[in-house]
Amino acid sequence: MRLRRIALTLLLAAAPATVTARAPERTAEKPMPARRVPRPDLAPRVIAANPARAAVAPTATPTVVATAAPEPVATGVNGLAFADLAQLSVGAGLHARSFELQPRDPNNVLPVYSGTGSLVVVDAVTHPGVWAGTRRRFVRNLGAGFMYESGPSGDIAVRETGARHNGNASAWELSALYRLAFGDIIIRPSAGLGHRSFDITGGNNPPLPSVDYGYTHLGIDASIPLPLMDHQLGAYGMARRLFVDEVGGLGQFGKAEGSGYSIAAGGFYRLPYGFEMALLFTQTSLSVRFTNNGRQADESLDRVSGLLGRLTWRGGHL
Repeated sequence: MRLRRIALTLLLAAAPATVTARAPERTAEKPMPARRVPRPDLAPRVIAANPARAAVAPTATPTVVATAAPEPVATGVNGLAFADLAQLSVGAGLHARSFELQPRDPNNVLPVYSGTGSLVVVDAVTHPGVWAGTRRRFVRNLGAGFMYESGPSGDIAVRETGARHNGNASAWELSALYRLAFGDIIIRPSAGLGHRSFDITGGNNPPLPSVDYGYTHLGIDASIPLPLMDHQLGAYGMARRLFVDEVGGLGQFGKAEGSGYSIAAGGFYRLPYGFEMALLFTQTSLSVRFTNNGRQADESLDRVSGLLGRLTWRGGHL
């Protein structure tokens, strides 16, 4: 019995040493949870659902793409281009006029004279639809134009008598037009009415004190940039058909009716700030026919040719 107790005591004393000497069991490490990457497309929905998280809501880093800065565009009334709003032209130059009557009787001598002088021209075009702020293209392209020219025709010489006189030439026109744009090419058909006057104001017994023409016109003009000097150089042309419905100063030669034409052609160069310089050749010709039986002349021909320098400003570029 005593031996049994001693053996039990020794066994119990050795048990802790056995447990302590045992190698510790290796425990499996728990894997770290994967990091959640925020989805940029969900950020707006998260912010909308919980505005309080707007300050901490993840957002995608924007990608910066280098682009060329857009060229500044001149804007005018209601954001529309000023170039479509209005344009103003002032020109000056020289002109030469000739007038002759073709007598019905070859033995009858009728006055033929010619002269030269200076000329000043003012031309304005505007588009009321742009001023009104309409976005309808058809209405925006409708325009109105006004032209006035005046200049002395000094030193008018009468061929038959050799007499010399002073004179003056003037004209005005009102037009309705429509602007067609094909890229940088501008074409404008027009229609309107006008009046031209040629007065002889000096000298003794001038053969024709005054000749006036009232007419309507149909025409077209075009501005075409050329592939030269970065498209700053271009060509301009204008042609109008004149229908004379009123003639003054020729009543002594019989009842009159007539027609004619007006043309201009030249080149232009675009300057900074919307300015444009042009050099133009112009010509206006009016032919009047006399129809009554007692007429002294069959026809008269009045022609004016000129060389004109013109400066145009397309409104709003300053």
